[in-house]
Amino acid sequence: MEKKKIILNADMGEGFGSYRLGNDDEIMPYLSSVNLACGFHGGDPVVMRHSVQMAKQCGVSVGAHPGFHDLQGFGRRMLAVSEEELYCDLMYQLGALDSFVRHEGMELTHICPHGVMDTLVSENESFAKVFMQAVKDYKADMKIIIEEKCLLASMCEAEGLKVAAVGYPDLEYDTDGNMIITREKEVMKPEKIVEQSIRMVVENKYRSMDGKEFPIHPDVLCLHSDVPNSLEIMQALRKGLTEAGIEIVTF
Repeated sequence: MEKKKIILNADMGEGFGSYRLGNDDEIMPYLSSVNLACGFHGGDPVVMRHSVQMAKQCGVSVGAHPGFHDLQGFGRRMLAVSEEELYCDLMYQLGALDSFVRHEGMELTHICPHGVMDTLVSENESFAKVFMQAVKDYKADMKIIIEEKCLLASMCEAEGLKVAAVGYPDLEYDTDGNMIITREKEVMKPEKIVEQSIRMVVENKYRSMDGKEFPIHPDVLCLHSDVPNSLEIMQALRKGLTEAGIEIVTF
């Protein structure tokens, strides 16, 4: 039987100015890939540079995590953007992060839309086309981290763009199999996240809050560094995946 493989990933670099968000430096060594904020919903030039340097030091591949220009709402409020504005916002954020990535002799390996931008481009056909065009125009070989069941995934496949299906083991899913995003992050049980992660990778299933099971075939497990005990979770998850015979790989 072929050994199971997974990319261990997290959203990071979302602090800005004097505000620190997440246990970024502590958990970076446990990852194989990272999505870095690009200055709109979080992050700033100093944070971006430091995050890229940390990723290089730890051998972690870097991808962009663009969101809406909404620091106060952390990119979780739907803004009335036009298609042109979305395109330009994406190109601007990709260029900002990529300047630090290239300076370190690295390359952007992937892109993962943040917050409600993810919702917009994943399920709205016209905005999905704008998102795909931005990827094509900036760096067409980037992997696009999105849920396998969304409209954007099938559209990318038809256009020949590379998709990496994602599972979120530190989030709850509702009865329809949709992620539940909460504003406040709470301490979570590492053993529960390890169990959910292994089920996703080995059994290709995840369980909703009401116990209903859904199919999933993740290439990436994405976690969130702003969970209060994220370091404890990442330590347990890395150990649990390895003990389950799952190989942790990168892009």
